[in-house]
Amino acid sequence: MEKNALDSRVVIIDKDGTPHYLGSVKEIEFHGEYIMDYIKEYFPGDKEFDGLDMGTARDKFGYHLGNVGKVTYFNGESYGVIYLPDDISDAQIESVYNLNLGNQPVMIGFNPEDYGFICYKTIGINNDYTLKDAMDEYMELKQEKGHIR
Repeated sequence: MEKNALDSRVVIIDKDGTPHYLGSVKEIEFHGEYIMDYIKEYFPGDKEFDGLDMGTARDKFGYHLGNVGKVTYFNGESYGVIYLPDDISDAQIESVYNLNLGNQPVMIGFNPEDYGFICYKTIGINNDYTLKDAMDEYMELKQEKGHIR
């Protein structure tokens, strides 16, 4: 069976647009378990992830994964949250647009700042945006970057 975002707890998208589907919404495990396994596999010993553990808040995971160029989607089952890195590739943009989220409401966090806590600019904070609507608004804000859309 082909994996997809709605059936996964977390999706991490590489710079080349390759999605990594982690966990299942049918399992009880926390998002952090899947992300920590991913970090151990792909970034063993990387100082960027020092201090993170299973109980780390999703916005902090999104921030640190963004610092190494990853897009991170968290499936909350009735809504989704996507954290975008500052330097997002065209391939990642296409991959995000192609996530199959149906009509699931989604929020996008971007341009994070670390003030001792992570603060994002957001689109769809009230979970009233579809993925396409949220990404279209994000792309309007990022037109100066010259992305393909």
